[in-house]
Amino acid sequence: MIYQVPRASLDARGRAGRVTAFGVPAASGAGRLVSPYLQALAGYPDDPPAQAFTDAALDLAVSALRAAAGTGSHPDPRRRSLTAELKRYALERLGDPALSPVTAAQASYISVRQLHRLFAQEGVSFGAWLREQRLRRCRDDLLDQHLTRRSVSEIAARWGFRSAAHFSRAFRARYGFTPAELRRAGA
Repeated sequence: MIYQVPRASLDARGRAGRVTAFGVPAASGAGRLVSPYLQALAGYPDDPPAQAFTDAALDLAVSALRAAAGTGSHPDPRRRSLTAELKRYALERLGDPALSPVTAAQASYISVRQLHRLFAQEGVSFGAWLREQRLRRCRDDLLDQHLTRRSVSEIAARWGFRSAAHFSRAFRARYGFTPAELRRAGA
């Protein structure tokens, strides 16, 4: 099977675009894990699957591509622990527009350069990872029927976007439609 995925969807998962020319044999370790899920998703009935399933499929595909390319290195436990700590810190403060590489690095007692190195080894910048997390939370809130009274700009501000216009542009670039279009489709 051949899957076509928008480059933005792969790039949001950390420079996967560099390994997109690799085939992943279905009989390989990665192929045996990923292939059944992708085939089931491709055969999904009329309605498109929930975005969470599509996100999981893209994460799996990127992992399989990295494995096929030989770039799926195993980080040392200290680096893995520190990266997890940075991510936890950031996730707890996603709504803070002042969250930045500087504040995250200071909270973990490392340099900003070290923070950038840790995320680079994961194939993504801290800023891109942070934006992806915020956009996912915004998408989930826009689809939440309990939050229909909140405006798009309120939801964007809740997850740390300072400008509603910037949020709308970033959302459209990531998902291919505006927040308002998503909300109407979800209703």
